[in-house]
Amino acid sequence: MTRCEDGVPTLVDWAGGPEAILRMVNAFYDRVEHDDALSAFFPGGVTVEHREHVAMWWTEVFGGPTHYTDQLGGYQRMLAHHRGLNITADQRLRFATTMSQAVDDARLPDDPEFRAALVGYLEWGTRLAMANSQSDATPPATAPVPHWGWGVAPPYQP
Repeated sequence: MTRCEDGVPTLVDWAGGPEAILRMVNAFYDRVEHDDALSAFFPGGVTVEHREHVAMWWTEVFGGPTHYTDQLGGYQRMLAHHRGLNITADQRLRFATTMSQAVDDARLPDDPEFRAALVGYLEWGTRLAMANSQSDATPPATAPVPHWGWGVAPPYQP
């Protein structure tokens, strides 16, 4: 298990590694494809490639390898995917709720510390994506990929 400088495992390692993140992303998009509010963003369904790219993003954000940045272009690429979508507040909430359900479907850890960190990123990220998706949005052209951590409470390790 990879540990940060302070000896605490990264979120991706605590989740079960990149494989667990991919399970979560697949469970999420399986739900999205059957959700009237979200499936319109993916006419024809969600491709394997899209699922893999999103899993790479989440893995990098949660302290794993920087494959999304190195191979796909980092923040600028993610921003480009959301520009002009005009995500509504209801769609944002549905996305966050559906992802939270997918975390359960994928059997990721259910300890409160991990879930608080994950939901913290989910809330932050979906609100930022919604704001950046508006037709009148003027987000910064460049920014680093966020690196999310445990926040207030690191994992409980007896």
